[in-house]
This record gives sequence, C-alpha cells and structure tokens, in this order.
Amino acid sequence: MVDDEQYFLNYLKILFELHNFEVLTSPSVDEALDILEKEKVDFIVTDIQMPDKDGFCLIEETQHNKRTKNIPIVVVSNNDSRDVVNKVMHTGVAGFLRKPILKNHIDKIIELLADKDDESSRIVI
Repeated sequence: MVDDEQYFLNYLKILFELHNFEVLTSPSVDEALDILEKEKVDFIVTDIQMPDKDGFCLIEETQHNKRTKNIPIVVVSNNDSRDVVNKVMHTGVAGFLRKPILKNHIDKIIELLADKDDESSRIVI
C-alpha cells in the first residue's frame, strides 16, 4: 500500500490484516518501487496525490517493469473528479475507490482481485 498519509496506511493495513493479508506499506512511490524489487506482492493499493512522485508514476513504473507489470493495482483518492477517474481507469488499473475506504470496500477489493484475470471485472466506487 502506498500513501503519504500515515494514518490512512495504518487504517488500511488493519483492514487488510483482518482478512489475513500480510501488508507492506510505503509513504512514497520510490520506497514502494524499492519494496517491489525485493518482495513478491499480490496487488497494490495506491493513492494518486502524493508529494514528489504521484500514483500515476507508480502505475507507469510498474506497468513498464517486466517483474511487476501483471500486478493488479487499485487506486484510492480523495479526488474523484470525472477527469481523474477517467485518467486512472484508462491506465488499466483494476479499480478506483474514493476515500474514505470502508470495511465493505475491502471485501469488494478482495472480490475484484479474485477475478483479476477477467477484464470486465473493474470497479469504480
């Protein structure tokens, strides 16, 4: 999970751990990319708006890396303007969720990722 807001990272970490996921967190894109070079992950949850490099940079970097290009990505953001959502979804990510994320959204993410090979299984909440 990648977000510059530590309280949000902690909150999401708890929610995913309740579903028996081991969670790696990062406050920045660069740190997340370092983690992705060392660790195998099943999916990425990232914010879009962050200082320095944003979530679009993370998406682009992972999609152009042979090792990480098939990792599903779910974007979470406070900005749910039509332009941002369209731009996010045109990157090919698995989904977009508007903050705040609720417990039932975690269930939707898990369900979505279970169907990650199905192109039609994309979500915007």
